Amino acid sequence: MPSVLLVGADNFTLLGKPLLGKDLVRVEATVIEKTESWPKINMKFQRRKNYRKKKVIVNPQTVLRVNTIEIAPCLC
Repeated sequence: MPSVLLVGADNFTLLGKPLLGKDLVRVEATVIEKTESWPKINMKFQRRKNYRKKKVIVNPQTVLRVNTIEIAPCLC
């Protein structure tokens, strides 16, 4: 279950500090795709010292489709 920070509608907004409780909001989501980000290259270099360090950073990413958002009936 994903963490929820903020839920809003036309006439109200719920803001969690830091997150809303699991008893207040229920979110259903479907995983569409799990991929990796584009490679980011972190390069360190010192001239005339024969020092070169190259690090390639690739972060995992998940694409979600939110199906439903349900708010506790006592809050509506």
